[in-house]
Amino acid sequence: MITVYDAHGVTWVNLEKPSRDEIIGLEEKYNIHPVVLNELSGPSLRTKVDLYPQYVYMIFRFPALTSNHDDVHETEEREVDFIIGKDFIITTHYTPIDPLFTMGKYLETGALLNKEKKIEHAGFLFYAMMRRLYQATEDDLIHLRQHIMKVEAGIFAGEERKMVEDISRLKSVLINFWWCTRAHGQLLSSFEIIAKSFWGETFHYYMHSLNGEFAKIDRMIEGYKEVISGLQDTNDSLLTAKSDQTMKVLTMPATIIFAISAIGTIFSMNVENTPLVKDPNAFWYILGVMFLISVASMAYFWYKKWI
Repeated sequence: MITVYDAHGVTWVNLEKPSRDEIIGLEEKYNIHPVVLNELSGPSLRTKVDLYPQYVYMIFRFPALTSNHDDVHETEEREVDFIIGKDFIITTHYTPIDPLFTMGKYLETGALLNKEKKIEHAGFLFYAMMRRLYQATEDDLIHLRQHIMKVEAGIFAGEERKMVEDISRLKSVLINFWWCTRAHGQLLSSFEIIAKSFWGETFHYYMHSLNGEFAKIDRMIEGYKEVISGLQDTNDSLLTAKSDQTMKVLTMPATIIFAISAIGTIFSMNVENTPLVKDPNAFWYILGVMFLISVASMAYFWYKKWI
């Protein structure tokens, strides 16, 4: 599907799951190189920045949560290809991307033109798009923070075993966020050099702002990774402590039963001269010894604060 928007003479062509005919139409109207057109036919395997005489071609990947925010399961990697000329910008993506859809609606109603007063060239449209894409990523990270807080509360509410799975999911999500955005800094730095030749030094402020947006996302991801690692260590420590306590509880009666069984086994031996065997009160003596051993063992365990 292809949609064309106009903003103060700057043309934005937005393609979602483009057909072959739509891609060929770009070659005829914007003189796009065949190598780039081939890249647009489907998702690429890597990010890149390629400079051509009349435009620059870039591939970005953005992470997005695919489940509802109350129960984080996994992320989806969404690719956006940019072809940016001096007075046109072409975006290509293969799944619906809400920030671009919203921006298109703003352009249709003129709201974006009133809000973004300086749309003098395609660079400003690229800046506005990236701001919205980074804002969507930040919103997802904020939802992740809420889930991290729930995991922290669950750990100290005695739900350590349940939190093991939740922590693993969060770590997987954060790794995917990092994997999708790890190349953005290099991409933006490369484009900043190209932007100067396209639009001059005046656009430097906007590129600096975009680098700041990315840096904020990167810091949030790294910070969350550290928090999750800390929560995992705490959760593991609490699980280990509970396991040790369980082992103590199981070991104490086993120790008492072993001592009592040993006494019973000794006096059940069918050998001559076994003490107390011929005594008419032998049963009660042996039972008393077993009772005393049990009481002494429990007292020792209590003294050691094991129970």
